[in-house]
Amino acid sequence: MKSPNLELRRLTDAWHEGTISPEDGMRLEQRLAADDSARTYFFEIAEIEAAMAAAASDLPLTIPAHSLARRTNWQAMAAVFVGGLFCGALALKLLPSPSPVAPAQKPPAALVTGMLGVAWDSTSTERSLALSAGSAEAKIDTGLIELTFASGTRALVEGPAAFQILGDNSIRLARGKLVADVPRGAEGFSVTYPDGKIVDLGTEFGVEIASSGRSANFGVFRGEIEFHPRSDANQAVHLLEDHALLAENNSIISVPFDQQKFARKLPSREFAWKIQGDAPNSTVFEYDISHLVWKPGDYRAICKWMTGRDGVFIDSAELLLDGQRVVEALHLGFTGTVGASHDNSYKLDISADAYRRGHWTLRIHARVDRAAEGPADFSGVVLLEEGLTFQAIASDFIGTWEYFHNGMVYHRKFKADGTASMTIDGKTYAAFDNSHWQIENGTLVLNVPTETGKWLQERHLLRDSRTLVFVDCPYRNATRVDEPSE
Repeated sequence: MKSPNLELRRLTDAWHEGTISPEDGMRLEQRLAADDSARTYFFEIAEIEAAMAAAASDLPLTIPAHSLARRTNWQAMAAVFVGGLFCGALALKLLPSPSPVAPAQKPPAALVTGMLGVAWDSTSTERSLALSAGSAEAKIDTGLIELTFASGTRALVEGPAAFQILGDNSIRLARGKLVADVPRGAEGFSVTYPDGKIVDLGTEFGVEIASSGRSANFGVFRGEIEFHPRSDANQAVHLLEDHALLAENNSIISVPFDQQKFARKLPSREFAWKIQGDAPNSTVFEYDISHLVWKPGDYRAICKWMTGRDGVFIDSAELLLDGQRVVEALHLGFTGTVGASHDNSYKLDISADAYRRGHWTLRIHARVDRAAEGPADFSGVVLLEEGLTFQAIASDFIGTWEYFHNGMVYHRKFKADGTASMTIDGKTYAAFDNSHWQIENGTLVLNVPTETGKWLQERHLLRDSRTLVFVDCPYRNATRVDEPSE
């Protein structure tokens, strides 16, 4: 067995121990999809685990003569893997193929390609990232789940909701909201609910199913759909752009299309700020973040400088619900040029008692640095993060990350030995050769030597297993680059 790298060992061990997180589950699935040697290692460990279980029970164990790791289609294995992952399953069924070469199997009917603020219903047994036709019903109490179907259709489901994948271009929605964006070539996408079915004719549409499952309100953002009531399957009611219907109690009523109540895409976590001209020393930035706060928990506001001569002092950050302060992070920070920013991340915890749906506002209290003469000219972004930004460990960062800045392609590599390297447009950046990193409270702190003999510190957070956030540098988020096992 080839020795795997540290990340693959950690992910595989966590899977077999039943302690793997959703983010790590996604990362392991990606590793298995991209790398033959990673799949071989994972399946060989699975065989060992199965042998240990049999030995502990004094049961005879028979392993097929042909290598299961090489005969089992990886996509089927990935579907089994993620299906068991979120159910907390500790057993992985590995069935030998009846023939020397397993037939090609279809990819998942739909993939979870994005989530925001998701809280799973405690009764939901389906929490997979890869969903096959006929998989169990998935249930969420709150949040947004983006599904991308094999047909290319993208659907955004908003909780509370319960849904089941029926095929490569069809879904059953028992309750909740859904917006479907159907590209050319995927016409015919259908949403079935207890009292009928909606069929797309090449469009973007939204549907809301009441908690009872017997009432549907749906409308067309663009294009055309048709509605087939359960009471008369042969009846087809056509809806055009901006038209909406309410179907309940065996009646169909034309109603205004309330487009604002539907989330049509996963919202951005990034907000711009700018200070120009003769701005006052004290400035307040306010942002409506109601679309990002779906549940109680830990949130982090990061104030980043992007352009300007000097920088901006940050006195505090706070979250308000319907105009009333819920939580405040009070400390002096500074956001400015590379190497100058410090303490520009603000931890904001919303307790279960303080949370409810409403109008949430992020407020930042800032002051202009007047070290330079002339009018102010500063700009930057505020990021609102949650989740992995608080739980990341060292192995989560190991690997290569790609980002773009000023028209150039950067690759940063964080190595398991605590060192780092970087290339710019494929050329080695020598200044990084002696850099090193460590983890402090979920944050990667990178120390880079400078020509003056001093060390420059940079901080990084993880939004999720594939998105690296620069805390104190004016760079956009980096994306993980999949690489073969070492």
